[in-house]
Amino acid sequence: MDKKYSINVVEGSLIHRSVLDKFEKRVVENFGGRWGRLFNFVATIKQIKEIQKTMIKHYETRVPWYLDGHEVDNKDKIICAFGKDDGESGNIFLFDREDTTAYKNIQEYGISKGIPANQMDFLKIK
Repeated sequence: MDKKYSINVVEGSLIHRSVLDKFEKRVVENFGGRWGRLFNFVATIKQIKEIQKTMIKHYETRVPWYLDGHEVDNKDKIICAFGKDDGESGNIFLFDREDTTAYKNIQEYGISKGIPANQMDFLKIK
């Protein structure tokens, strides 16, 4: 059986927002403007890879978007998936909440792609 992940994604990060139509989702936050809403839903890795294909570069700065979350059955198993436009075909990182080395490596990866470190606080995922 495929593992399921509780995922957060910003509506404005998607070229085709209809990719989320097949998910039962809830609005976590409404940013308004170009960012739109932050959605939470449950997905498998295969479904996450499909969503990654529809993620766009971040507006003027051309920074890739990402989605993040945790395993449904284990909130200490964190996932972060960068959009396919990250220059690396959309890396997906899975790590344990307590693995500070892995967390630091993922932050460094995001920073190398132009994402501010303070936006990648994956340890606050609940």
